[in-house]
Amino acid sequence: MQQSVEQTVGKITKYAEENPLVVGGTAVTAILSSVFLFRQSSMKRDGNDYNSQVTGGLKILNNADHTLQRNEFETSINDYEGMFR
Repeated sequence: MQQSVEQTVGKITKYAEENPLVVGGTAVTAILSSVFLFRQSSMKRDGNDYNSQVTGGLKILNNADHTLQRNEFETSINDYEGMFR
């Protein structure tokens, strides 16, 4: 068992040495994914909701205040057009 673990670690280490871009890219992807998964996506409305373009944009897209369903969008457009008739 101990030898098997050592062999596996040796293979992983060798792969990492031979493919640094793949390992680095995987690490960056894992870090960014965890940031997006564990970062609060709801808006607190405390003035700090849009500190970053990426997270601010995601908060806008996921916020219930900024999301219209298909029928709500149509109603909104009809109301807007009605203002100019």
